[in-house]
Amino acid sequence: MYTCRTGQVVRFTSDGNFIPMWNMPGLPIDNLCTAFSAMGSAAILPLKPSNNYQFEVAIFGGGTQGKGLDCKGVCNAPASKTIFRMRLPPVAAALRGEWPKDWVWPNGARKYEEMPLPRVFADAVLLPNGQIVVLNGAQKGVPGGHIDGGGTAKEAAYMAVLYDPDKPAAERITKLASSTIHRYYHSNALLLPSGDVWVAGSEQGDCVDNCAQGGNAPPDQEYRAELLQLPYAFKPRPTIRSISSSTVKYGSKLKIGFNSEYSISFASVIPPGANTHSLNMMQRVVYLKIVENKKDSVTVQM
Repeated sequence: MYTCRTGQVVRFTSDGNFIPMWNMPGLPIDNLCTAFSAMGSAAILPLKPSNNYQFEVAIFGGGTQGKGLDCKGVCNAPASKTIFRMRLPPVAAALRGEWPKDWVWPNGARKYEEMPLPRVFADAVLLPNGQIVVLNGAQKGVPGGHIDGGGTAKEAAYMAVLYDPDKPAAERITKLASSTIHRYYHSNALLLPSGDVWVAGSEQGDCVDNCAQGGNAPPDQEYRAELLQLPYAFKPRPTIRSISSSTVKYGSKLKIGFNSEYSISFASVIPPGANTHSLNMMQRVVYLKIVENKKDSVTVQM
């Protein structure tokens, strides 16, 4: 789900056209675009029974040269620091055209938050605890090109940041480790079963200084992979020792036995990821309703 200044949600067709699907609020910053190819990264925030599984989307970064559906830019154009959030309506309301009229911001003073550094074509990885790690991408330009080069981006965004959507607005972002490898177009980041994040890819170098006049990046295929360990990797974690059933139907209960020195406050399920072009279309974290919570077991409703 991406919108530019027009506020339209569009579908890219196989013949190279854009088809508008929905009319959403436009981004309230001139020349900002989060759609391909001046793309930001988006994630659906954790789905929780406490708010009836309300859908809310967060969009991280993007390019600053987009106009309407034509999201072109040049490598010297700065990327965006913005984080936009929007609560989505139930299906029936969406089909009636009852879409939000504005972006979410708790105190009404602003319509967006800001990351520590600008980012275009980043990856936003949803974590088991409901937080989001944002990494990869560049601080200037837009993606594009091919394996022989041709991209229009530079100044890598080396530092990963952690976003906690449930904290107060001024406390949501934590700076994490920095890589020494630039991750531009066709880079990737995926959550592993261990809770770590696998990072790989990139196929162009920095674009040349005259990019605004047509200079493009040389090829620079990156074959090294990295592993990003989040803060929870260095803390004691529960170990599952038993489950009451290997198959569970929707709405039924599952008892999970565990070993832990801490009590359990939530349980979540996560599907395998499928990430490409800064968007993981399979990415979900669904919190389960806890119906019984004991010292060494928890029972959840699926």
